[in-house]
Amino acid sequence: MTVKRKFPEAPIVAVSALILNEEKKFLAVKRNKAPGKGQWSLPGGAVKLGETIRDAVAREVREETGLHVKIIKIQGVFDRIFKTPENAVKYHYVIINFLCRVDSGTPRAASDAGEVTWISFRDISKFQWTEGIPAYLKEAAREFI
Repeated sequence: MTVKRKFPEAPIVAVSALILNEEKKFLAVKRNKAPGKGQWSLPGGAVKLGETIRDAVAREVREETGLHVKIIKIQGVFDRIFKTPENAVKYHYVIINFLCRVDSGTPRAASDAGEVTWISFRDISKFQWTEGIPAYLKEAAREFI
């Protein structure tokens, strides 16, 4: 059975990674696919059937950025619900965000990421983000800066 991402019958479990470097900058990716095409976000994606959430975040980060990460902890959980003008649910993701550090590799855009860059928490407002990410990052910043 294939899970419908667009106009799903139930929420989709997804993961994302807040990857910090030694300079307390985080890694962001510019999305190449909907929802949020052309906007910046954190690396991540849907969990596959039979895959643990930790395996999913490691795979998604590797696919989008080429990095292998060390997972530190669950940083937060949030919803992303996108509706049509008629109020139908177009997308619904429950996203588990993990705090991670780079284990190995050099960041490069791959998979559905068009660009990848390290960003200072102080520069959040300089980028166009997917819905809800700026508020999430500003909240996370309190812990890291």
